[in-house]
Amino acid sequence: MIVSQRTLHVFAFDEHFSNLQGWASPFELSDWYNNSETITHVCFVTGTGSEEVLLVDSRAQARIYSLVTQGFR
Repeated sequence: MIVSQRTLHVFAFDEHFSNLQGWASPFELSDWYNNSETITHVCFVTGTGSEEVLLVDSRAQARIYSLVTQGFR
């Protein structure tokens, strides 16, 4: 049995773009993906007023993940 973790780490630059720091704790995504899927694309969702990222997996399934609620919508 192969166990693979899918953890989302978020980092932020300071206002001078000189320091990079981790933002919150890493988000565990393994419950939403099986071992045969990989996350192929990640981008920020803009215009929603909340902190969300779009994740696209190897089956071309897109999910929007909220960093605030730590869940998919």
